[in-house]
Amino acid sequence: MAWFLTKKKKSAGRSTKKPSPTASQRRQQVLTAGAVIALAALIVAGWYVGEKRLRQYIETTRQTQTAPDSVVLLDRPAWMNDDIAKQVQARASEALSHNPNPLDGASLQEAAKVLGMLSWVKQVKQVERLGDGRVAVAAAYREPVAVIEDNNGYAHLVDREGVVLAGLGKLASRAELKAQTPLPLIVGVNVPPPHFAGQQWSSDAVAAGLALAQLLADEPFAKQILACDASLHDASGRVRLALLTQSGQV
Repeated sequence: MAWFLTKKKKSAGRSTKKPSPTASQRRQQVLTAGAVIALAALIVAGWYVGEKRLRQYIETTRQTQTAPDSVVLLDRPAWMNDDIAKQVQARASEALSHNPNPLDGASLQEAAKVLGMLSWVKQVKQVERLGDGRVAVAAAYREPVAVIEDNNGYAHLVDREGVVLAGLGKLASRAELKAQTPLPLIVGVNVPPPHFAGQQWSSDAVAAGLALAQLLADEPFAKQILACDASLHDASGRVRLALLTQSGQV
């Protein structure tokens, strides 16, 4: 029995080689690829032309000045009166009107920069155009907390950090000022105020006067205080505060 000497024939496997495309198939592939490229080029060209014409249309039909009353102060605090709000709106309107194109973001950046230089504005968060043509301003503002009288008798509004917000002119009398505003008055500051609004009034007397004024703001007797005098100093040179009331010095 020599069956084990017989070689087994290998079964023929299927060939994995794909047939080459015919010339007609190759032409069809080239035509299909060309059609896709041409279609993509037409889409890009159409978008470019359409976008350019849209910009031209908007620039010629909607380039209008931004009126102050179309500027919306989103974070307007309760203490801000209409006069201060109009100042902020007017400055934003002026900056935006330099380039009224609604598709140009440079004017929004310019408005944010201009608003950031206002003494009333502590931080500009965002300036954006709304769909109805208005402009929204989101910002943090400096709240006036006291009035400081300088050595020449002129009054200045300041915030809690001593930043000068605005000048109030020369004081006629402290009693008259008290009738016009509930803000505390600080007098006796020997250091002159800064040259421009928005700058901090750097003085130990200012800092001490502001601290005391804010401490006493909610006290029931606060209305009886005409001013906080910061002109005195102790033996160590530290500011010594005195309260001036209608009855005299305390």
